[in-house]
Amino acid sequence: MRLLSILVLNVFLLTALASCGSIPSADSGSAAISTPTSVTLAQSTPTTVTQTQAVTETENVTSASAGTAPQIFLPEDLLTDEEASWMVGRTVTITSVSDEITETGEIYADYTYDFPSGSTVFASLYITQNALVSEAELKKGHDAKWSFEDSNKYVEDEVVSIPNLGNEAFYLKNNMEVSVLYKDFYILVVFVMDNDDAATLALNKTIAAHIIDELS
Repeated sequence: MRLLSILVLNVFLLTALASCGSIPSADSGSAAISTPTSVTLAQSTPTTVTQTQAVTETENVTSASAGTAPQIFLPEDLLTDEEASWMVGRTVTITSVSDEITETGEIYADYTYDFPSGSTVFASLYITQNALVSEAELKKGHDAKWSFEDSNKYVEDEVVSIPNLGNEAFYLKNNMEVSVLYKDFYILVVFVMDNDDAATLALNKTIAAHIIDELS
């Protein structure tokens, strides 16, 4: 009887202690350990989401650019100073490039080089491309073809047609500069050889042909 009473008393005490929460269970211990991990994940979530959104947005922009945006060509890339030096036969340096685009989509690169005679040449390459023409100008019909045709409007007496160069081409007799219409591009080449019109025309035609190859 005494043993039974002790057992009953122990059971009663254990029950009372358990109901007061004095004896931690294995489940409550696991919950206490996992809590800091949950906080850490919650704190890291905004950063992870932001990074994911940034990556996704970058991929979308890249994808959109690759899929729909037209390719833009820069004069200084189409004719580098090294390529110009080889064609001119002198050391050519690019001195300036466009820092803005005209409403009709024209950009340029300027080049300079010296001849043994002491003369310094300031040459230029202009590229008008439909991809850079503003929507307002395109609605007026002011595209690369329009720019090409407009360029000889007031100098018709100086214009000489050049066959087999782009879609259409001509040069001006007074300075041998060459204008070419090729697809969606109007190319204007203004380089000079030292006091030699024939060599200047040949050089400008060579550069124009090189630009067409680069655009092809």
